[in-house]
Amino acid sequence: METHPMAAVTDTGALPEKIGPKGWPEDYEERKKGKGCWLCGALGKGDNHHRVSVFKGDFGEFYLERRTTLPGYGTLVWNRGHLVEPTQLTDEEAAGYFKELHQAARAVEQLYNPVKVNYLTFGNLTPHLHTYIMPRYLDDPAPGRPMPLEKAYSLEPVAESELKRQAAQLRELISKQRK
Repeated sequence: METHPMAAVTDTGALPEKIGPKGWPEDYEERKKGKGCWLCGALGKGDNHHRVSVFKGDFGEFYLERRTTLPGYGTLVWNRGHLVEPTQLTDEEAAGYFKELHQAARAVEQLYNPVKVNYLTFGNLTPHLHTYIMPRYLDDPAPGRPMPLEKAYSLEPVAESELKRQAAQLRELISKQRK
């Protein structure tokens, strides 16, 4: 079973110290090489208890987060092997990855109509290239400011039927762009 970093969000919504800013994990260099990468292990397997699959592209797989306060919050995950930084991509791979990121984000904008979309490519806890698409709303937990990640997550998941409906709508919007 994979271990998603946000699986450890406490009942107050705060991140526990073990994944907080106390320094780099001791095994970070091994993680960068792909050792124990939960994203590598989840690729191509569709839905899981953290995410709902929206689409699998040539360069990335896009998922909606199950436990979020932000409708449309999702992640595009590089799906051509383990690498950490966008700078490790060839020009062709970068163009393909960012085109799919653009398509997913455009679909999120069309479906959810946020006031702003943030794009986050970290890899500090899970060093595998992935980019969060974080729609921002007038009434979100940090309007006009950077979103504290713990505020983007919810203890309760979005209803399965609702997530499936949203994923299908996003899939259709992305499909129209890819024609």
